[in-house]
Amino acid sequence: MHDAGSESVAYGEMTWDATVNSELVLKVRTDWTGSMASATPWAECPGLSSTDGENRIGLAGVSSVSPVAHRYIQFRAELSTDDETETPRLTTTTSVKSTYKDYDLLAANLRYPNLTINLTTEYPSVWGNWFTKEFEASGLDGSYYDISVTDKNVEVNLYGYEQGMGLYLEKTEVEVEI
Repeated sequence: MHDAGSESVAYGEMTWDATVNSELVLKVRTDWTGSMASATPWAECPGLSSTDGENRIGLAGVSSVSPVAHRYIQFRAELSTDDETETPRLTTTTSVKSTYKDYDLLAANLRYPNLTINLTTEYPSVWGNWFTKEFEASGLDGSYYDISVTDKNVEVNLYGYEQGMGLYLEKTEVEVEI
């Protein structure tokens, strides 16, 4: 398991070198906790087949890898053979590296009486869980927000009551290499 260092991570490509004279399959999964308790079970992770030499796959299309909000990544190699004189080999050590490429504060302390965020996404449950986790971790009282998730949308309502809401807009670009 590797800690990418931020929930703002977006996983790119995974590369590995292999000598395949039998079968070598890699599996990869992500989670927002280091325990990997909510990660896809290994049995349900898709197998990434290997060929001799360098192998490369974009993780954006792998169902067990969340496109957002998963700080932790884990992979495993499954090696098998029918010939006891031959065995597949994973010949490179794979590691994950995250780099903060860009950060900009776009606006500071914009004030609103209440605030609604509507997010259209292919992964509404991931985003809904992320907002819930962030609000709970910050200690924000549940009466100050509600989150609703539908098939393609997440709506977050923040209630400022008499104090209003302060909004900071920032852009962070993170690069992660495996």
